[in-house]
Amino acid sequence: MSTFLGLLSILGFFACLVWLIIRLFKRSGRKKPLMGLGVCVVLFIVAIVIPPSFESGNTKSTVVEPEILIEKNSSEGATVNPVKTTKGESRIETEVTDGEVFKSISQIWTDVKIVEVYDEEAGSILARIDVYVNEASPLDNAKKYIEIVSSISDNCSDVFTKADYNKVVLHFKVSNFEGSIFFFTELVSKDGKYFINGFTPYDIIALSDGEYQKAIDLILEDQYKQSCEQYQYKDIARNPREYDGKKAFFNGKVIQVLESGNQVDLRVNVTKGEYGFYDDTIYVEYQRKDVNEPRILEDDIIAIWGNLDGLETYTAVLGQTVSIPKLKMLYYELIN
Repeated sequence: MSTFLGLLSILGFFACLVWLIIRLFKRSGRKKPLMGLGVCVVLFIVAIVIPPSFESGNTKSTVVEPEILIEKNSSEGATVNPVKTTKGESRIETEVTDGEVFKSISQIWTDVKIVEVYDEEAGSILARIDVYVNEASPLDNAKKYIEIVSSISDNCSDVFTKADYNKVVLHFKVSNFEGSIFFFTELVSKDGKYFINGFTPYDIIALSDGEYQKAIDLILEDQYKQSCEQYQYKDIARNPREYDGKKAFFNGKVIQVLESGNQVDLRVNVTKGEYGFYDDTIYVEYQRKDVNEPRILEDDIIAIWGNLDGLETYTAVLGQTVSIPKLKMLYYELIN
């Protein structure tokens, strides 16, 4: 109503102003247009004073129905904080301060904050756990965090399954640290157990403070190396599809190096014979992480960690086609 009066008064004001100008040119009576201007000014003031009205139906989309959502998050002794964004998007966050999940995690580490996030639209529950550590150095803090995460993964699967979490996300926090740390570990369920499924993407980790970024990189490298397995060459050469994508570790001798900028392709013999000679060639692709990184040379003995990637097929010097196992290398160490 107030909007309508405001528009009407503005239009009337300009109409009366034009009328007044015409009367002035014609030197006729000015009383009526002046009265019209006065009425328009009064209407405009009234439009400003009247508060806007709202239809009750416009607020229904922001109403949260916690009695429905809380049934999905029945954590005993919880603090409920319902959050509603737009229509059709709603969630409820429940801080867990008691119950089986809280007790199970507290037996491993007490300085944690556990929040269940129920997504009404997806019908799923995510557990967000802030893990607070306070060791002597950034690297010690990172190591302690990973130790706690591994212990939670090993010992809390039963209560996570009972709580019906679709995933558990554990955030790396440092007590009394005011800088930036962007790192989390994600656990997902497989066959009744919650395993580490992934970490924060590298481009997000890079936003962390310098010392913590380096510490996290070292921890991730260690975690990756520990997850790699050593396979027999004949097995991966005979059944490459069976091993595609698996994390693998090899020791070997570099017999060829091809470089193009930071891209490095190697041929590496990975089976050491009785008299110290190396045989069984794999094709290795590697992207240097730094332009100042030391070069890999022919005849280097190296340890390599990476993901198996099927076969690499190329034409040999004598013209024959050769197919050998391929590995995308993420880390390496010079042995000699």
